[in-house]
Amino acid sequence: MTEVECDLTECPNNDRKGCCTGDKIKVKIHDDGEFYGPVCRTGIPEIEQNITHVERSPQSQPQRTQQEAQSVLPPVIKPVIVWFVDGSGKGRVVCVNEAKTKVIDKFTRATTNNEAEWEAVLAALGYVGEGCSVEIRSDSLDVVKWVRGEYKTRDQRMKEYKERVLFMVKQKRLQVTFVHVPREENLAGMVMEGKMKL
Repeated sequence: MTEVECDLTECPNNDRKGCCTGDKIKVKIHDDGEFYGPVCRTGIPEIEQNITHVERSPQSQPQRTQQEAQSVLPPVIKPVIVWFVDGSGKGRVVCVNEAKTKVIDKFTRATTNNEAEWEAVLAALGYVGEGCSVEIRSDSLDVVKWVRGEYKTRDQRMKEYKERVLFMVKQKRLQVTFVHVPREENLAGMVMEGKMKL
């Protein structure tokens, strides 16, 4: 508890009878930050607005636990890493980040277009670090729908690819969103077709 001087020379209620004598008085400030002192007869507190200086002693500072201190911090918002992906039936996969600063262009053992699309997804997810938020953009509606669970397939090879993708997401603790984009908006497809060089 701390005592401070409070100047009550100006009374907001023009009430000179009772508490507002025009003198400086001492007011107690409790550790909870509340002011305790005289008020005007009408009940309107005038202590807080007339405080000229408050200096608490270190002993009066409320102690917070580490958990309480962390709870008042704003949440950390992680930026979303966007990758465009594309694959061809010849086994080539291309991945381009949204900033166009990173390109993955390689050949895999994929023998069909769908397999190459899956390989492109795996290549992009394999590049990002653990705990990242990722958005995969592909013009392959089949792959996007399959990985979202909106399409069903009896093709064992496609099931295995989906399991590999989901395993990588879980293993690296990723937050992944799969988005379908038109072919003409897929940066990876532009690189694949030679329409854009990076």
